[in-house]
Amino acid sequence: MSTSESLRSKKYDLLDAFAANEFYQAKGWTDGLPIVPPTEERVSECLDVAGLAPGDVIGIERVRQRPITAEKVAINAVLAGCLPAYMPVVVAVLGAMCDEKYNLHGTSASTGGAAPFIVVNGPVRTLIGMNATHNVLANGSRPNATIGRAIRLALINLLGVIPGEIDRSTLGHPGKFTFCIAEDEEDSPWTPLAQERDIPEGKSAVTVLAAGAPRQIMNEWTDDPEEILETFAAEMRHNMLTYSVRRAFSAATGRKSARRTSLIGVVDQRSSSLLFRSRATC
Repeated sequence: MSTSESLRSKKYDLLDAFAANEFYQAKGWTDGLPIVPPTEERVSECLDVAGLAPGDVIGIERVRQRPITAEKVAINAVLAGCLPAYMPVVVAVLGAMCDEKYNLHGTSASTGGAAPFIVVNGPVRTLIGMNATHNVLANGSRPNATIGRAIRLALINLLGVIPGEIDRSTLGHPGKFTFCIAEDEEDSPWTPLAQERDIPEGKSAVTVLAAGAPRQIMNEWTDDPEEILETFAAEMRHNMLTYSVRRAFSAATGRKSARRTSLIGVVDQRSSSLLFRSRATC
């Protein structure tokens, strides 16, 4: 377990929280928003909750062989406004992003401007009070907002993913501040995403993908599940007509559309069969 005496990062003696914020802003160690000063006590609390020592390596960015240590992750979690209880989720997300299949360096440096899109499953969602329903992709939930923000700050401060430098995004999108949701497992007719990815029921898990900006799709004129799904597919086809690189799609639906497309019984497995057939005709 960690103690404040074991922290290895350089310490700065600043007058108050306002001075700390201005110091971090001047150093470029933020995303442009105000920060919470990462005191030794706050950082150590995060490490303690996660059961990590400061020098524990969470993952390694493979291209430049940059290790990501628990202490540095905890500092950025505090900066983002995370409570200590959120730290295990932040650690899990960064560990997943260091998996070779995520392509951490490539997705962070691309001109396309993708952001880590995080989906949290399992008991941890309710334990820390994550939002999985109303306004889920926007404001209003501290854990959703600060967990996603902690990931962005870690990319900036630990891997140098700074706009105009390693981050070569042409435009970017608001998800590069935070892009983190919980799945509404309790009120969904579908198998939770984590279980689809072979995580046992009752276990907490995170799924991360590099994603472009969300596009809101609506069809309020029909109850027919195939017509609703064709609306999704039409948006995918439209996107592919003007984009030269093959890309994957993920769809998140509200409760009403989920019930319509599932309970009528036309499609299953997140309606992937129909959507795949529609994409194949692009």
